[in-house]
Amino acid sequence: MASQIYEKALRIAGSLGPDEQRRLIQELTADAEEVATAPRPASPYWLILLEFVVHTVVGFLIFSTIAAPAVALDFCVRSLEALRVSSLIIAGLRVAEYALFATDLFLFIVFLVKTAVRTAKRL
Repeated sequence: MASQIYEKALRIAGSLGPDEQRRLIQELTADAEEVATAPRPASPYWLILLEFVVHTVVGFLIFSTIAAPAVALDFCVRSLEALRVSSLIIAGLRVAEYALFATDLFLFIVFLVKTAVRTAKRL
């Protein structure tokens, strides 16, 4: 099918009139849509589960990468508390720490749910 589309495209580049070119462009568009909407062969179930596991591991690594600064911020805040830094600054840093971690955790959960739903649909 792809070779037929390619041959038709080559004919367009030739010495065709505008009407013939328009007709061939319409044919190419129809052929391309047919190729794009062709059903995919079903994947084996283990491959779908493996893809879910890989997405989960990569998602966890991204979650951990973003959560690490929240943990580092907690250590910094504890150190600043020991140095008796202003309570307003400590409170602001605590809010930032919790906001960063809560947002990261929320997005990680959303990612896992969406990935699980997509995997369940494919099984």
